[in-house]
Amino acid sequence: MQTLVAAWEPVWHLAFSPAGGLYAPFSAGVYAWPNPGAGGPPVVLPYPEREQYWDRGSRRVGFSRGGGRMLLDGANVVLHDEATGRGTPVPFDAPLHPFVVAELSPDGGFAVFVQSQSGWPARSRIIGRSLADPTVNAWTVDEGRYVDAVRVLADGDRFLSFERPGTVHDYARAVTRDLRTGAAVGEQHPHEDLVRRAGWYARAAASGDRRRMAAFQDDGVAVFDPADVTAPPVVLTNKPRRPAIAAVAFPPAADRLAVTVGQAVKVFDLRTRKVVRTLTWNVGNLVSLAFSADGTLAAAGTDAGRIVVWDI
Repeated sequence: MQTLVAAWEPVWHLAFSPAGGLYAPFSAGVYAWPNPGAGGPPVVLPYPEREQYWDRGSRRVGFSRGGGRMLLDGANVVLHDEATGRGTPVPFDAPLHPFVVAELSPDGGFAVFVQSQSGWPARSRIIGRSLADPTVNAWTVDEGRYVDAVRVLADGDRFLSFERPGTVHDYARAVTRDLRTGAAVGEQHPHEDLVRRAGWYARAAASGDRRRMAAFQDDGVAVFDPADVTAPPVVLTNKPRRPAIAAVAFPPAADRLAVTVGQAVKVFDLRTRKVVRTLTWNVGNLVSLAFSADGTLAAAGTDAGRIVVWDI
């Protein structure tokens, strides 16, 4: 087990690159550990000058399949080159809201962005762009609804957008769209156990094969198939309700889900819905969680700026 000292602010998000490096976005830049199992100080990838500080939960990183490019979303979108550490802002015209949600296709060649205006009337713009030229829109869709999140499906040809009207926190629909055109090809009404956890879709976790997602609230997690959100999900209950669940992630092992509860990581068996392993460290409350693609390492970030890395 390694403890990495990152920054004097919470570690709201963690991600492993395909090459095994560990990345965490902070207000000063993205902190990177090329070999997190060995510890040591991070390499700091600075934001471009126009980049802004982002609020809690609004910073995520994603990677192209080869690991050469990193996509960072939040108040703005930035493309980082892992080899040089240089970041390039991705411009948007007339943003509806400074918060931007981004999702990469499985091959890393295409991205879907969402700009949303909350309140009433609700408005969102969904944008598709090829990363070969991320400054040019391949297509745009303007919606009179608030789009909380988009998730590319396992086939790599479609994505799901979670949409709701204005200030109402119940989802009216989950729309399946064509990744290359943005056209709607299907619409579903989520199961009631997913509607209860609607506000957490923006922070929901996806399995490596994109065939499962996990949406959570303080009291539990709903694991579901994003291709069929009408089906009853697998619900894992957090008892007692406090401390609350703060993060979820899928380990490489099949039929497992890991959650952070206070200072512990609990691993659930999705078949029995029971906790099969509990890990605890005296480092602070755990608020983020990630697993490496090769299944050798895991990491959890604390609200005090520390990161615990351990062998699976």
